[in-house]
Amino acid sequence: MIGAPATALLLLCLGSALASAGATRVSAFHQVASSAVSAPEDAAACRHLMETNTWGVIATTSLHLNGSAWGNVVSFATAGPDAQVPGRVFFYMTPMDPTLQDLRADARCTLTVSALQSEGCSMDPEDPTCAKLSMSGRMVKVADEDVPAAKEVLFAVHPQMASWTGHHGFEVHSLDMNDIFLLHHYGGAAHVTAAEYTAAWKQ
Repeated sequence: MIGAPATALLLLCLGSALASAGATRVSAFHQVASSAVSAPEDAAACRHLMETNTWGVIATTSLHLNGSAWGNVVSFATAGPDAQVPGRVFFYMTPMDPTLQDLRADARCTLTVSALQSEGCSMDPEDPTCAKLSMSGRMVKVADEDVPAAKEVLFAVHPQMASWTGHHGFEVHSLDMNDIFLLHHYGGAAHVTAAEYTAAWKQ
């Protein structure tokens, strides 16, 4: 039988161990949030996420919420390695949608996709090993001469979109990205540049 002093000492040691474990866990997640180191495989992971997903959530600065952030589900398709701009991300949007209304007022936006959408994850979606990226930049309307090629890319992935043409003013847009925040393993997130992402599509 353990005496009172020994019991108190045991509880003190247990509390210290739990506190240490908690601090380690908080430190690990802080590292995930604060790291910005990019390795060659990070750009390849971004390419994989974008070519295996067909939809995501886009965040805009909302007009109907008076400047608050707002997210909406959008479909997209990425240009292949033989395209003029490999990996270029295309969208087919109508001005009836609040998303395009927001983007016309402020083109800055972020598209987020997760491996859970395409391949599934054995861990929780928020766990670092469940790969995810947030692609930030400015949404731009595709030039008239590039629309046919862009529609070909979009309609190959989303055949239903072909029936939307001529209705509700649908327009082809693309994301002119300037940063990709990628998290796909423990040890920290990575910031992948547009040049690194495009180069990964040429390999």
